[in-house]
Amino acid sequence: MNAKILASVLAVALVMTIGIAHVNAGGSGEKGIVVGTAVELSTYAMKGLGEGSIEEMQSRAAQGFPVGIIEEGSGDLWVCVYKNSAPASGLETANEKMSELLGQQVAVQGMKFKSSGVNLVRFSIIAEY
Repeated sequence: MNAKILASVLAVALVMTIGIAHVNAGGSGEKGIVVGTAVELSTYAMKGLGEGSIEEMQSRAAQGFPVGIIEEGSGDLWVCVYKNSAPASGLETANEKMSELLGQQVAVQGMKFKSSGVNLVRFSIIAEY
């Protein structure tokens, strides 16, 4: 019985170690600007930017679904999180900051992170482009 518990604990520790190493694979990021179309990810993936999708994107963003930017030119998807520039501020979802801009061209400025095909931008400034 104790051997099974010990094996389970070791397996969980190994998985967590590998997971943490993978998360840290992106490095420290770099400052930059991302310009493109603001989207709520699930609606964009299922319906695109067709008629009526903006209202659906805003509704889902209000429910907490992730938001991002489809980069102009490259078509890369950047998942967005918000970081208030005030000292000691934590990360927040970008939903509230992007809700009114969904479906529009925007520019965000902040830290850009890339890891294993995932792009993330932690922005503190957003504007209509």
